[in-house]
Amino acid sequence: MKKSFKLFIGILIGTIITGGIVYAATTRADSISYGNGTVKDALDELYQAPTINKFCQYQNSTFADSSNHYSVGTKYRCQVNSTDTYDFYIISTTTNAVRLIMDKNITDFDSTKTMTWSNAMKYIDNNNLKSTWTYALDIDLPTAQDIANATNNSSWKSFESSATWWCFGTKGQDSKSYPYCNANANEAYAWLFNNLSDCSASGCTEGSNSYATGYWTRDKINDSSFWNVHRDGAISYDTVSPGTGVRVVITVLKSNLYETN
Repeated sequence: MKKSFKLFIGILIGTIITGGIVYAATTRADSISYGNGTVKDALDELYQAPTINKFCQYQNSTFADSSNHYSVGTKYRCQVNSTDTYDFYIISTTTNAVRLIMDKNITDFDSTKTMTWSNAMKYIDNNNLKSTWTYALDIDLPTAQDIANATNNSSWKSFESSATWWCFGTKGQDSKSYPYCNANANEAYAWLFNNLSDCSASGCTEGSNSYATGYWTRDKINDSSFWNVHRDGAISYDTVSPGTGVRVVITVLKSNLYETN
């Protein structure tokens, strides 16, 4: 904006100061013609032009309140920098911002098929996402509590010693054999486990051909067991868990969201 303003003033001065005549420079800005208006009109438009980068476009409210486009489960397509665009869902909100979780694992785009929790925690820094996804305020992994809150199971606490695995739809342990969770009950939360390997048996609604079987959260039970989201539509825990990758969460201002072009 500053560069544009300087260029505009330079062109203006070069236009009105010619042949050594500087009379126009002392003339009122609202009396000098410029384009279809006056210089004052042009300056007013320059200062009032929106400076907020609206880079997340509303897609749908399939899994959310259709009348509230800030509600959990609302889908947006976000251009995270000048070249890269991904789909996300709102996972939580604050007064001025939203946090959005990607609709698939970011590690689906590289050759990482097995990832430990420790490597997942380092993935964002190691791949410079915070310096390359320049439009987002913050980039992180989801917490297990994020997932619980988004599925209306906020009474569950990831850090409690009694915490155990559970299915999104029923908030309990549906069975002990595959598929672990009730598919019909889980469909309302499909946005949290779509695009995982063979997830359709447990109620996902998009893509089940991925190699990924889940994604890590930031939370751990102890030094050897860590919470993850499983393809069965459940919060689970494991040690290494082959095929478990990274599903990125970004934070953006509500003013960065828009509904139409």
